[in-house]
Amino acid sequence: DGGAGHDRVLYSKDGGLGNIIVDGTHATEMGSYIVSRTVAKGDIYHEVVKRQDTAVGKRTETLEYRDYELKQVGYGYKSTDQLKSVEEIIGSQFNDNFNGSKFTDIFHGGDGDDLLDGGAGDDRLFGGKGADRLLGDDGNDLLDGGAGDDVLNGGTGDDVYIVRKGGGNDTLYDSKGNDKLAFADANLSELTIERTQEGILIKLNDNSGSINVSNWYIASKLVNYHGHKTDNKIEHLIGKDGTYITSEQIDSLLENKQVGEKITSQQLQELANKNKSQEIS
Repeated sequence: DGGAGHDRVLYSKDGGLGNIIVDGTHATEMGSYIVSRTVAKGDIYHEVVKRQDTAVGKRTETLEYRDYELKQVGYGYKSTDQLKSVEEIIGSQFNDNFNGSKFTDIFHGGDGDDLLDGGAGDDRLFGGKGADRLLGDDGNDLLDGGAGDDVLNGGTGDDVYIVRKGGGNDTLYDSKGNDKLAFADANLSELTIERTQEGILIKLNDNSGSINVSNWYIASKLVNYHGHKTDNKIEHLIGKDGTYITSEQIDSLLENKQVGEKITSQQLQELANKNKSQEIS
């Protein structure tokens, strides 16, 4: 039981714990999860260490899974943890599956090709390394795919997508809400936006990554898309310096462009400069 304070659960990247499944779908209180771990035949490494720090009256608890050798040669091994009042879970080097609760979940996939599903609540999902799938579902979520070619779907709510140079070629599906795509280490002058058949492709000029917003347009309405409220668009693209452009401005520049044609870096910077005096709504 994590109790008061901010609690984290870390699953070792070095041990033989195998894939991790986190299930909070039936939680009746915030921070309650069932964690299952399964490994194949061989040696198992498992240790639990609880550390508590106190600073300026604020307590921080950390629950860590470290390594020691527990001989289980010749057959498989499965263990289950029941976690209570834990605010943050960090995955392993394997392909982990996290299913969130109706409360606020903070999931880090770690290494591997992970599936992070926040469920309801205002969730924080961090894919880490690997080709991850991040699903925000309901709530105002933050999704950060990390390294690898990730799939991000914020679901409903006012979501924020974080991307970085070297983050891979990500695919983004958006739906309802006032959403934002924020570049942590690139300005809008370092990007181009290309028209695709049903969406837009945002590319970094240094070829260190791209974001395919695949459902920006609907195929049957490509001709008359301008002004159509599909609500599958990212309402604001934000550079690292805080300047931004809106989905309406992107639509305006792409209105007469064919598939494969682009909005240039210079055009994006000019729009961003015009918006400097206006706050993001």
